[in-house]
Amino acid sequence: MPDVVIKVLASADELQAVARLRAEAYYAEDRSRFADSFKKQFAAQEVESLRQRTSASSGRPQLSACLVALQPGTDKVLGCIDIRLPQTATGMRVLGVPEGDAAGCYLLNVVVSEGCRGQGIGKALMGAAMAQAVHAWGARRLYTHVEADNEVRRGRTTVCASGLYKGCGFREPQREKYATRCRLVLLMASADDAPTVQDTLFKQNLKG
Repeated sequence: MPDVVIKVLASADELQAVARLRAEAYYAEDRSRFADSFKKQFAAQEVESLRQRTSASSGRPQLSACLVALQPGTDKVLGCIDIRLPQTATGMRVLGVPEGDAAGCYLLNVVVSEGCRGQGIGKALMGAAMAQAVHAWGARRLYTHVEADNEVRRGRTTVCASGLYKGCGFREPQREKYATRCRLVLLMASADDAPTVQDTLFKQNLKG
């Protein structure tokens, strides 16, 4: 297992770090002179959006949870993942989950810092998210989408992103084609595919 600690996002500093990490990933291929401005704008928007999604307010439940992978002994965020909580927990239909599956959750926004890729952090985040979704939030099925031709770097090797998810128990219940330039493949895992919390790097009682 990689040398990281995984916990629920809790502090303002972690929130800012996650937003910056996602901005860097989103604009990784942008070499224009406007790239830095785009990243700053994206990060600012993600801070507010993530804050709203992961907190409850009067009349509105918490809709998502965000897990972060930290460098042990520090507050440095090396990676993150979001969980859209199941309808059984929020009372609201979950975007990305097939209609009618009230116990389904959705995993998305898996990002690992560029210098830390190829070390198993993404897979560790996925395992922790699956465990939390099932054992803390009562999900019975877990969903995500990948681009059919999407490839990611793992160390010096290029691999298909769907292979990473399938290594965590995800499989294709069906194929979907959307009216976009990219074909998205729906992947699903069951609660039985999720590890126990004890078998992951998740730490429940860390202070944010």
